Amino acid sequence: MDIILSDDEAALPLMPLRDAVVYPQMALPLFVGREKSVQALHAAIRADKRILVVAQKTNGEKNPDTEDLYEVGVVARLVQLMQLPDGTHKALVEGEHRVRVCDIVATETYLTARYQLLAEQPMPDEREQSVMIRSVNNHFAQYAKLNQRIPPDLVTTLAELQELSHLVDSVAAQANLKLIDKQALLETLDVGQRAEHLLALIQDENELLDLEKNLHKRVRDQIEKNQREYLLHEKMKALQKEMRSAGNESGELAEASEAEQLEKKINSLRMSKEGKDKAKAELNKLKMLSPM
Repeated sequence: MDIILSDDEAALPLMPLRDAVVYPQMALPLFVGREKSVQALHAAIRADKRILVVAQKTNGEKNPDTEDLYEVGVVARLVQLMQLPDGTHKALVEGEHRVRVCDIVATETYLTARYQLLAEQPMPDEREQSVMIRSVNNHFAQYAKLNQRIPPDLVTTLAELQELSHLVDSVAAQANLKLIDKQALLETLDVGQRAEHLLALIQDENELLDLEKNLHKRVRDQIEKNQREYLLHEKMKALQKEMRSAGNESGELAEASEAEQLEKKINSLRMSKEGKDKAKAELNKLKMLSPM
């Protein structure tokens, strides 16, 4: 790892970051609520708007110390700082250089540290670099298509970058990668190795997104199938109800017709009044029965 000692002997304010990694040449908005971080930002304004930003290893640590921070971060420039109505601050920082953070000191109000600039190791073969740039762009375009949270304009913008290091850092900043993977990419000074590591991470993400997409499609298809079967079942129930209703009506008509014929036959028979009354009583009982 090539190291260039900083010409700046003065320590800079240091701001730990939770769930975020800043890369060189990348602007990142940060919402800051911790008092020490706010004080570090105000101190940066007095320090030529320069500040050290370093990711912390665990998200839950509210007051991180030296052992809670990664060793590699960036020197960043504070572009904008504003206080929001809820009391938090919104800061826009732009990364400048990869650095190794050292000599962290905790003051009463915020952290300070010195640093060492880290020099990258570019790819010596321009043709291999060109192939790597095309591969990174193709993988990121596929990732953006599967992710659907990446605007197409961003894919076009990144495709215009001619420097592999800048392209890899830009894709790493935009991709939904784990913090430990983002930090590993920040710490990799060999640009070729960094690009290969990024390609492996993006390829894994693409495979996961593709599996997730297929799973959602199967679930959606199953839901639609269940809905179609339910609607068909309801239609069949309604049709059966109509058929039973129609059958009952025809049965009632047939029953009425048969009862009338029996009543006429009873009336035409020569029998005693008592016999006719008995026959009509039985006929009335018959009328009360189901057509079946």
